[in-house]
Amino acid sequence: NVIKTHINDIRGTFSTDSVIGIGTMFTIRLPLSLSVCKALYCVYDKLSIAFPMDGVEDILAIKVKVIHKNANGQSLISWGKKVLALHPLREILVVSEQSPSTFNVYSNMGEDEVIFAVVLRSGNVIVAIQVDEVLKEEEIVIKQFEKPVLKPLGIAGATIMGDCRVIPIADVLEICKISHDN
Repeated sequence: NVIKTHINDIRGTFSTDSVIGIGTMFTIRLPLSLSVCKALYCVYDKLSIAFPMDGVEDILAIKVKVIHKNANGQSLISWGKKVLALHPLREILVVSEQSPSTFNVYSNMGEDEVIFAVVLRSGNVIVAIQVDEVLKEEEIVIKQFEKPVLKPLGIAGATIMGDCRVIPIADVLEICKISHDN
């Protein structure tokens, strides 16, 4: 309990996973205060975002005609031997005043048009996140938000580009959790 409290104080996470007869796995994830990593730059809703490459499993260009919907209206795509729910990033990181439920993602697209998805992994959770555009992979310096600034949901920190733009860095762990829970 003491360890979990201290880890939460520095915006980290602590989890356990037990399987009878096999053992227990403890997972501690600590935030990066200032570090360098490779990131994948993407665009959604005309805003740039960086996904740390250690959480990126794949980058997909998907034809609209191969996207299916389940009974609940959730978009589904095939990835290898798995079927993944496709979550538009705009529904996870709401940055506009428009409600996410008012978006009709594929209504104006032809069947041969292509959308982009980034497949993210956090532990055993794998999710597909739709973005508008995939730009490039680049090495970045991560700067974490510090108290008293509240950390936005799904954002781990920020980086400053050579042209002085501040780009948010996705929190893959939170995005996977949000997507998986929906």
